[in-house]
Amino acid sequence: MGSYDPVLLLHPAFGFLGLQKYLSDGTELQGYLALTGASDAQFAGRVDIRGYVPLTHPNGAGRFDLNLGVAAMVADTVRPEGRLGVRYGF
Repeated sequence: MGSYDPVLLLHPAFGFLGLQKYLSDGTELQGYLALTGASDAQFAGRVDIRGYVPLTHPNGAGRFDLNLGVAAMVADTVRPEGRLGVRYGF
């Protein structure tokens, strides 16, 4: 039991299944399905699809990626969200 994404810190995942694919140009694609427990002890599903497009290539200082994604929490109603950001990694 734990959270795999900051968005889920208040909705810990009881289980999740993810796929990750690296393309030859450094682009990274990820997709997740999760079963989460809401604060009122109801269960909900979550779908999260994201991509990381390299802005810089790895070197001694690391790399920056542009993070684009969409997600939705599915319970009584669908609550979609979008994601745009920059990720730094080594």
